[in-house]
Amino acid sequence: MASRPQRICAIVVCTALLSAAAPLQQQSSGTFSQKSRTFHSAAEFAQTTHGAVKLQKATKPADELRIRRLPVHLPVNEFTVIATESPTITWIGSPQGAVRLNTSTRAVEYFAGERWLPDDRVTGIGFENGATWIETGKGLSRIEDKTMTLEEKSRAFVDRIQARHNRWGLTATSNLRVAGDLTTNQPVSTDNDGLWTAMYVAAECFRYKVTGQTDARDNARRGMQAILRLETITGIPGFPARLIWIRVDLVDGQQAADMVRAILGKFFDIMRVVAHA
Repeated sequence: MASRPQRICAIVVCTALLSAAAPLQQQSSGTFSQKSRTFHSAAEFAQTTHGAVKLQKATKPADELRIRRLPVHLPVNEFTVIATESPTITWIGSPQGAVRLNTSTRAVEYFAGERWLPDDRVTGIGFENGATWIETGKGLSRIEDKTMTLEEKSRAFVDRIQARHNRWGLTATSNLRVAGDLTTNQPVSTDNDGLWTAMYVAAECFRYKVTGQTDARDNARRGMQAILRLETITGIPGFPARLIWIRVDLVDGQQAADMVRAILGKFFDIMRVVAHA
């Protein structure tokens, strides 16, 4: 446990970053490629593409033999679709997701799970001006590379955290009651709230120092105040609470029961380790 002087020093360092009089203004002019995806129904696909995108829905023995002879390890064994995007880029559909293969560099990219696909079994693949459409039994995914600066990428994460992860000043887990529907977002407390908040405060301190953007300073101050509040709850200097649990956070009894079991489970795990040390 940190001593009182050490804690004060940490707070002073953070405060110094937040109140820096002359933040650095220089920005990187470099841009980077960032993948993004959107989900669509079959009707939306037809309306969006106006029939211009043709989906490849099968494999050709010659194409499959050519791919399997390459000195590259693929994350799937069974092929359902093979579609050629360019002379060096081939997409492979499978029952376990989609693979983008660069036959020149042997680079392999794997797309699976709801992060990328409505369903893992791929039934069709097509292309549209640099974007890739992947068809599954539960809808289609449109994957494309977007060019952005690091500042633009940072802004996307900052906005997301403030919109869906800000819980009483703490950076908390976010659950969607309906998968994919952001309007059903619900922040959920865990015993790691203090940890995630501390990391977010540090990140926003650095962002303010580099960019001078006042929202970074405000976010860091708000998070730091929440961290300090964790210590006031216990009333013991240097012994912060793990989380803030307010009555209105209780959606139902099951959530409360799950939280208690999780906390007690970790406590008894620690006790068992200590006992056998």
